[in-house]
Amino acid sequence: MAEYDCIVVGARCAGAALAAYAARAGMRVLALEAAALHTDQPFSTHAIQALGLDRLDELGVGARIRAVTPAITVARVSVRDSHLDLHLPEARAMYCPRRSVLDPLLQDAALQSGAELRAGARVTRLLYDGERVCGVVAQHKGAGTQEYRARWVVGADGRHSTVARLAGAPNYIEHTSERAGYWAYYQKPACWEGEDPWKQFHTAIWLDDIARFAFQCDGELLIMGAFAPFEQAQAWRGDYPKALHDALMASPLTAALAEAGPVTAPIGLMKGKYFVRKPIGPGWALVGDAGLHKDPTPGYGITDALCDAKALARALVAGDSPALHTYWRERDEIAIPMYFQSLRLGHRKFVNAFNELFLERVHQDPALCARMVEVIERTRSPFDVVPNTRVLAWVAGALLRGRTDVVKGFGYMAMLNDLLRRGQARSSELQTQLV
Repeated sequence: MAEYDCIVVGARCAGAALAAYAARAGMRVLALEAAALHTDQPFSTHAIQALGLDRLDELGVGARIRAVTPAITVARVSVRDSHLDLHLPEARAMYCPRRSVLDPLLQDAALQSGAELRAGARVTRLLYDGERVCGVVAQHKGAGTQEYRARWVVGADGRHSTVARLAGAPNYIEHTSERAGYWAYYQKPACWEGEDPWKQFHTAIWLDDIARFAFQCDGELLIMGAFAPFEQAQAWRGDYPKALHDALMASPLTAALAEAGPVTAPIGLMKGKYFVRKPIGPGWALVGDAGLHKDPTPGYGITDALCDAKALARALVAGDSPALHTYWRERDEIAIPMYFQSLRLGHRKFVNAFNELFLERVHQDPALCARMVEVIERTRSPFDVVPNTRVLAWVAGALLRGRTDVVKGFGYMAMLNDLLRRGQARSSELQTQLV
């Protein structure tokens, strides 16, 4: 029976990065991937912020991503006639490589770091030594089952994590998506050949109840999508390609980009489940979407997965309970505000008069724009950009102008702030109670 220091279940973005970090630290690492290693994974917004590129640089693949993927130096969010443009320094640009480019680079980095990777290996059972997880049983495609033992078993197997289910990892924050959406790769449009500023953008656009996004990835392709309220998206089931195309063509901001047409069939998410889950236990841990899955609208998932992979590897090398609890605490300090920010941006009620006003006022204030860039860099909470007193002054001013519609949207924001406080309190409570 093969024995390891760490078995990583899942060898995509989070799992391959974790395997590389842990192997470089001297651990004997085995990564098991149920699918083939070098396949596309389009269920992803692809965006990687500068902090994620820092991790890719550490793993030796950042330069290769930059070589094939255009830099994105403007992040735009639009609501009806208002928008917020955040300008990023070239050195801190975002990049949006396809997963068929990113994942193989990370898997190669893991192999070069000394980790073992095995494809076509589906974990079916956890092994226990008393109450502690000590290994896995894997079904190998066409080759029967095999047991593997390790000091640590890490679930990096996505939002439907087998490791999380088998270990009984509880969710302590959870929501059901208010939207369903579809996206596809589009050929670079003719307007890209000129000086069109769209080249620089990673963008999310709300002109109505449908959220649209567009950004440039590698291979002279765009990834574009549309998310509608769940009930509305149900009607799209009959013809996904037409529904997606019609939604993109209905916006003047995305119509020019979509005119060249898609080069792939659309894929989508009809009923998303978002959660924050306990990420550690005796002999096991979770990383990436296995431990925390949030609305994909703002595109934070890959960066967070890369950062969490590094943090978890450090905790596993230390190998004690305090280190694992530090990983959990630090993850939640950053992740829970981002979880609710993602929930806010993807919510069907995001299109409201208050958010129009908010984007307009922040866009006009360089200091507030700088704070929003700090949110992208993970150095500031998204709920700590504008002082409450200033927000209240904006709302009061709108009321004096007869804009009573601003109050309803403001009430929704206040509700989210309350949910954030409750989520943080629940996390602290569980970290105190659960071992």
